[in-house]
Amino acid sequence: MMMGPGGGGGVTGMLGLLRNEKVQGELKLSEEEKGALEKIGDKLREAMAPPGGQGNQGGFGNFRDMSEEDRNKMMQQMQERMKKANDLVREELESILPPDKMSRLLGIYVQNSGMQAVLTNPLVTEELSFTDEQKEKVTKTGTEVMEEMRAAMGELFGGGGGDRTAMQAKMEEMRKKMDEKYAGILTDDQKKKLEELKGAEFKLSPEDMRGGRGIMFGGGRGQGGPGGQGGEGDQGGRGGRNRGQRPGGERGDGGNGGSDN
Repeated sequence: MMMGPGGGGGVTGMLGLLRNEKVQGELKLSEEEKGALEKIGDKLREAMAPPGGQGNQGGFGNFRDMSEEDRNKMMQQMQERMKKANDLVREELESILPPDKMSRLLGIYVQNSGMQAVLTNPLVTEELSFTDEQKEKVTKTGTEVMEEMRAAMGELFGGGGGDRTAMQAKMEEMRKKMDEKYAGILTDDQKKKLEELKGAEFKLSPEDMRGGRGIMFGGGRGQGGPGGQGGEGDQGGRGGRNRGQRPGGERGDGGNGGSDN
């Protein structure tokens, strides 16, 4: 599923941001914190390792040739791995970063991620006091968006190619529509709260985002942050240091997070 600017959804997407030197500088990470964060990558790769020695694709190489039953089974397995990864990253981040840095990191994430990624991050949905009905709507919207994307991609690439500019324009149109659908799930109060979560404006360029998209904190490319449907499943218990009150006095005026799972 298209994640929008910012790459992966869930808490793992926040870990990806920490690879960016600008983000590290904004958070004023100590060498000790950087070293601890570096170790999360190894734990995460182990947690996300595909079962049965299926290789890096985790058995998705033949996804198109699978029966509907096998596809559903594979997606269920992937969602379970995503939940496990998000729970792990959440516990690790909250045990390493103090509350003020966690709050700032979350604000940067909201500003630089699409709404789908934002609304499948349990740290965000807890702040917004999401209802079970809203969580179900996020999942349903994810399914609808995926089907629309499949149809649109079929039209764009069905002829064996196409105008690159036209394809980029179509993708941008789809991204905006997707953000609007997800934003429609929020109440007015929740939209206001989401703006407050952003904090002071801190925008990253597409190049910055590509540099921190993987789920690994250290060098090299990760597997890509888990996102898409099932992101709400990572409502695992909060581990490590509890997050304190969000620093006041900051107001987020910029960012596209208020308009993304």
